[in-house]
Amino acid sequence: MFTHALGESGATFCAEKKLAARLKRSFPTSLHGAPALLPAENTVLRHALETWFCEHGIQPRVVVEFEDLALMKVMAAEGRGFIAVPTVALDEAVKRYGFQMIGHAKGCRMGFHAITAERRIAHPAVALITNQAQAMLKR
Repeated sequence: MFTHALGESGATFCAEKKLAARLKRSFPTSLHGAPALLPAENTVLRHALETWFCEHGIQPRVVVEFEDLALMKVMAAEGRGFIAVPTVALDEAVKRYGFQMIGHAKGCRMGFHAITAERRIAHPAVALITNQAQAMLKR
């Protein structure tokens, strides 16, 4: 197996409209004690968020931890807590789920990689997907 770096993205906190409006006022301290819907502990996003929370002295109230990120977004859209999404996916999350941005987690970065069986990416479709992901993650 071979790992091919695609790029990296920051993280942005968001929530449904009413909760986002309340948490945006004094971000990031407003996240302390706020209901959080977080990805499972074994994920890159969760590790990056835990580091960011620790650096800022923030302890959100973890309501649920998710293996399924789509379900996490559905629960957040219902107002059950705030979530963090890769900044590169923020526009899609806003369009699809109606989220409002709370704030950017400055300094919180996560990498994205493609895992292949080959050292070089030779298949044209895989090369196209990889190139588009690299271009998107350079923004």
